[in-house]
Parts: sequence; C-alpha cells; structure tokens
Amino acid sequence: DNNTININNNHMQGVYIETYLRIKPFLVTNQSVNVVSTKKFSDNNDLLNIKLQTVKLSEDVSKDVIEVDIPEDADPGIIHSNYYNDDNSNTIRYEFDRIFDENTTQDEIFSNIVESKVYNAIVNGINSTVFCYGQTGSGKTYSMCGGDNNYNDRGIIPRSIGYIFTYFNNKLKLSNDKDKESVSLSSDITSLTNNNYNNSYRITITFLEIYKEIIYDLLPSAIIDQSNALKKPNLPIVQLLESNDENTPNKIGGQITMRNVNVYEVNSEEEALSLFFYGITNRNTSITSMNNLSSRSHAIFTIIIENEGLVDNLTTYTKGKINLVDLAGSERMYKLNNSKRQIIEAKSINLSLHYLEQVIINLRNNIANKPTNSSPNHIPYRNSVLTTLLRDSLGGNCRSCFLFTVSKEAKHFEETLSTCRFAQRCSEIKLSIKSNSEISTADQIKILNNQIKILSNEIKHLHDLNNQLTNQLNDFT
Repeated sequence: DNNTININNNHMQGVYIETYLRIKPFLVTNQSVNVVSTKKFSDNNDLLNIKLQTVKLSEDVSKDVIEVDIPEDADPGIIHSNYYNDDNSNTIRYEFDRIFDENTTQDEIFSNIVESKVYNAIVNGINSTVFCYGQTGSGKTYSMCGGDNNYNDRGIIPRSIGYIFTYFNNKLKLSNDKDKESVSLSSDITSLTNNNYNNSYRITITFLEIYKEIIYDLLPSAIIDQSNALKKPNLPIVQLLESNDENTPNKIGGQITMRNVNVYEVNSEEEALSLFFYGITNRNTSITSMNNLSSRSHAIFTIIIENEGLVDNLTTYTKGKINLVDLAGSERMYKLNNSKRQIIEAKSINLSLHYLEQVIINLRNNIANKPTNSSPNHIPYRNSVLTTLLRDSLGGNCRSCFLFTVSKEAKHFEETLSTCRFAQRCSEIKLSIKSNSEISTADQIKILNNQIKILSNEIKHLHDLNNQLTNQLNDFT
C-alpha cells in the first residue's frame, strides 16, 4: 500500500511526493461569475472533454490517468509535446497517484489521502504535509477547510482533528474497560492500542497565514478574552529566524524557528475546532470576479502530536508534525476585473507560487542529474516566505503530498494544463523520511546493559575456548 509506511529502528526510507487530482463539479451558478477574457474557447460554458482511466505500471504499482482533448481555440504554444497522448496528438495525458471525479465526497478525500498520514504521525512520529494547489475558485479551500452547508462538508483539517481525538479517546476507553474486546474500534486503532498501551499524549496547534510575503498568526492571544471574540484583531506578525548551522540534514541551511507565534495545547476536539474556526474568520478573503469567497493568502494549519507509550514493553516517545496547507489560488490577470488592491494581492500570490515551482524544478533536476555526478543545483528556498517556512516539507524529513484541484470548464483550460504540468514535476521529487521516535533513557540503559551482559558472556566463552585450545596445544607438543 502506497499510503502506509513501516519504519523500524528509525531507518530512513525514500518515497516520492504523492500527487492527487480532484475535479471540481460544474455548477450552473458559475454562469453568473463575471470573467473578462481576451481568448475565446468556443463558449464560456463549454466543458472540457475529459477521460479518466487506471493504468497498471507493474505488479504492485498503478496510476490514474487523465486525458484531456485540446480545445480548437487553444494556443498551441502553451502545450508541451512531452504530454501529448501517443495515440492522439489532439489529446494531452497526465498521470496521478489517484484521480477523484466530481462525485467524490469529502470523506473519500480524507480517507484516501490524509488518514494514513495522520495515523503515521501518531504511531511512528512521521512528519507529513498536505498541500492544496490549484487555480482560484477550483475548490482548494473547500477541500482543506470544508463548506458551510452541512456536517458532511467538513474538510481535511476538521476531519484530521476529529480523527486524532477519536483515536486517543477510544484508547482511553480501552484502558478503562476490563474487557478490551467490548470497545469497537477500527483495525488500525485496535492494532495500535495493543502495541502501545496506557500512553500519554500532548497535542498542540498553530495557524498561520502568509499575506503579501508577511506571516501573520491567525490565532492571536486575544482569543482568551471572550469579550473580543467577535472582533477581528490586529494579527501579530511572525518573524522567521534561521540558525547559522549549515551542517543540517539535506544541506538546506540552518534550522528555521519562528518568533511571536502562539502555540496552543488542546485537550479536546471541540477546543481545537474552536481555534480553527476562529482562525478562519481572521484570514484575508474577498469577493473577486472568479470567486465569491477568494482566499488572498496561504494558510498553514499545523498539528504536533507528542505521544508516550509502551511498544514491545519499551517506553517510547514519538513526535509527529502535520502541516495542512491551503495555498492561495493562481490567477491570470487577463481574466480578472478586480480592484487595484486585488491585483496587487494576485501578483504576490502568483510570484509566491512561481518560487514554489522553481524549488520543485531544481529539486527534480538534482534527482535527474544525480547519476551523472553533476554538481547539484542551488535550491532557492529563501526566495519566498512560503518555501522558506515549508522547506522541510519540500526537501526534508517529511512525507508530502499535493491535492491538485481543477475545473472542467473549457475557459479554464490553460489553468488546468498548468496545474497538471506542475503536478508531474512534483511527482518526481524523492523525499527522505525518518521516524521521530526514541526509546526512553531508562530503557536504553536497560538495553545497553543487556547487550553488555551478552558481550561479556561471549568474551568469557571465547576466553574459556582459548584456554582449552592452549591446553590442547601444550599436550600435543
């Protein structure tokens, strides 16, 4: 299973960035959106001709494939020949780990993409990052944060919070119940509880946004004052600090730390969701010609899970971090009829996404050039606040994936093409993953003492054998 990692003894494994595609349903209400376009794709309400299929690459590996017919009026200069379908030059073809059509539910997105990563963060202390990437109005924020209509519209972030506390609450019930089999749990949670029993845990969260290359804390300390809960506060600016240590793993510079950020310890699902919804109200959004509720910033919701328990009768500490990133949508200026402020915001968003793509391209080129022993390319993490803050997610100890969102409308063909092309580049990035877990000092001493005892016995045995052979040699002479 591509979504499950088994790591023993903190050994590192290499996996590729996972890429998933979600196709936004075509809504009749989109006809009312005022789109200014200098290019004509037959009609604004025409849909792209899309074909989805699954291709088996080997006995254990399969990929989902999307084939898109090129509109007659599309500019041929924007289409890269590498992605043409071999059997039809009028069709372009892209591969993903999984493609979700317009009928996919929020629960399917979470269970197929995110659930295993949250589970591994709890069990093995494996860092994970989930990016939502796509053009504005394609459903990124809906996928990550959820909708307002009903409970089933919950997005990745609230479902992750719910999964974590359900896991620990079920474990608590199990520890208080003499008959363990009387508690109904999922197979994953049951197997974990049997291995890691009577443990303690600590969960902390932060919620940041990057708006015009400035990091803001979406959870200011003013939240403690309930009288100000309905007022949008002046958000504190977060500073990034970098150590001078260049001898860090993967040679990506010193350690990044943040100053002036609030870290909240949460003890219940309700408490965590309250902080999340409060942060959402503080985020920069506005009505644009492409989206009635457009996110004008990148949002990063981080959950850190510290877990202590017994594994094979050894006290083990794990610490896993989950970054859930809702990237602001890319926008093409010639399709917009926005205000001056929104245009400035769009330029900042597009430039930030451009630097993200440059990091991905250079990481991919370094992997491609590795067999030739060529000098590695410089990775421009520092060009953007986004790539500086999340560089471990792109080239460090983190299992990362991208959920790409696209529209079926023909008028958005260029954006769909650009998103799919970027996804192919991401899928070629190989990451090194290491479990953030360690055995307690007391148990390490026990293990070392036991090894000393074993080695002492081996030495005694060899010493006795040496004396025996010496005596035999003396008798022979």
